[in-house]
Amino acid sequence: GPDESIALIDAGADISIICGLIRRPPIYLHAASGITGIADLRGRTIAGISARFGSSLNLRLLLEDEGLTQADYRIEHVGGSHERFAALQSGRTAAALLSPPTNGDAQSAGFALLANVPERHPAFMFSAIQANNSFAQRNADALVAYLRAEIRAQAVLRDPARKNDCIGLLAQADGIPFEAA
Repeated sequence: GPDESIALIDAGADISIICGLIRRPPIYLHAASGITGIADLRGRTIAGISARFGSSLNLRLLLEDEGLTQADYRIEHVGGSHERFAALQSGRTAAALLSPPTNGDAQSAGFALLANVPERHPAFMFSAIQANNSFAQRNADALVAYLRAEIRAQAVLRDPARKNDCIGLLAQADGIPFEAA
């Protein structure tokens, strides 16, 4: 995400963020039985993807909103959404930050929804496109063409008349039922 890129730029990396990509991150905090609020995660282990960046940054923001500090919980780095859900199911972690379609699986399995990140942090820039500066300078035309294609793709995804087609493609690509996509 852009937060990792900013850290890299601050450390001297020859990259730039050229555009934002995903706002309103589609991630949801689900918890095991007996946990009814974020404050109940004090002293618990939560499944995450990294210590500092991406969805784990969202997780830390959610926890801080409820008064928890980084000393109050532990993020276990278990991988992507499927791996985080498996850690929650097995009891290895008390909660997990999940993205579609895994968050739907968690809800169907009865895991409590503690926080809806798109509602809690709607302006959070979750994903961005970065480029190596020298590559971008040498390939400006290709970069502009790529960005134009990205804009057209986003327009297709937002077109209500094409919603079912887009959902069908996602379901096919992920090998999941249409309803889960």
